[in-house]
Amino acid sequence: MLLISRENTKIFKVFRQANQGVSVARNRGISLFERESTYIFLDSDDVIKRNALQNMIRDVVTG
Repeated sequence: MLLISRENTKIFKVFRQANQGVSVARNRGISLFERESTYIFLDSDDVIKRNALQNMIRDVVTG
């Protein structure tokens, strides 16, 4: 689970948990960071454009 946030100095936060399925993992992420504004969920079969995450991080950090 990855969080991108401009609310604190740590850009990334990673959390681990036992495998309980994708819905449980996503719900946990949302409940941990309800006040945060940027979420992205990527599954093993998802494809995103090159530099997409870098562009998102840039946009979040620069506001």
